[in-house]
Amino acid sequence: MCVVVRVAGAAEQDVAWDAREVAVVVRAGMPTEEALAGVRAVLSDLGSVARGPGLWCFCGEPVSWPVPLGRSGLCAVAAPATP
Repeated sequence: MCVVVRVAGAAEQDVAWDAREVAVVVRAGMPTEEALAGVRAVLSDLGSVARGPGLWCFCGEPVSWPVPLGRSGLCAVAAPATP
């Protein structure tokens, strides 16, 4: 099973590994660049090897970034699409 990245409004840490859910949990409201750096660090600690731009699972598959991204950072709820 590949790692997923999810956003949590009440996360205890900015970025943390959750082995039960095989997920990297990111606290809502974090600036996007800080969240990306934190997720990359966790994935690296798990044995991920960068294979180009983006995020990569330790199994070699790409990791999807969560959809709920706001202008100032990660949002707990996805914003409506803008025309």
